[in-house]
Amino acid sequence: MTQLWFPGRPPFCTPALILLLTMFVDVLLALIAKEDPSLLHALGRIQEDALEHIARENEECLGTDSVLNHIRQMFIDGVTITIVAFDRRDWQAIQELATTMTVVRDELREQHESVTP
Repeated sequence: MTQLWFPGRPPFCTPALILLLTMFVDVLLALIAKEDPSLLHALGRIQEDALEHIARENEECLGTDSVLNHIRQMFIDGVTITIVAFDRRDWQAIQELATTMTVVRDELREQHESVTP
């Protein structure tokens, strides 16, 4: 079933996006704690899953959705920022990214709860 989505409307399929954001943040925090470069690969896999999910969700909609566009870009930029910060051992930058993504995740959760019975 196709739904008309309006810019800025919270996506109704957010449980998967909330989970992917949670997983991404968890890996960022583990990366800070363990300084393990193999976790960068895990971030890439989560990013791939998130981008695939967002693409599927966009196929089910007409119009644009600024929330999904923002989340898509956040996953794309998040991996790049993390790789650069990891190479520089800039743990503060990774922590700031984790905080930003946590805020977005929590806002999505609140929006989802407000539109879901």
